[in-house]
Amino acid sequence: MVVQQHHIELYKSLFRGRNDLYAIKWEKIGGYMPAYKVDWSNYQKQKAQGGTFKNYADKTNIPFDDLAIENQVEDLVDRESDSGLTCNVDEKCTTCLLK
Repeated sequence: MVVQQHHIELYKSLFRGRNDLYAIKWEKIGGYMPAYKVDWSNYQKQKAQGGTFKNYADKTNIPFDDLAIENQVEDLVDRESDSGLTCNVDEKCTTCLLK
């Protein structure tokens, strides 16, 4: 499926949330966390010195923009899933069916 702009606009009309970040599923321990842009080699150096991801300062939120929505919709189609996830302003996650 090719995600077109009208798909993105429909998604935006169905979900309200923060534009500065969105949630991704944390597969290893369950739950969700903000999506970050990270220099993983730099993080591995800090981790080797006893640092954690929580106190790793060189990470930035990936914004919930049109590209993030496009990637999320493509991922949903690839996984043949019917649910989408976005983060509300109060940082609770909302699930909605996309059909």
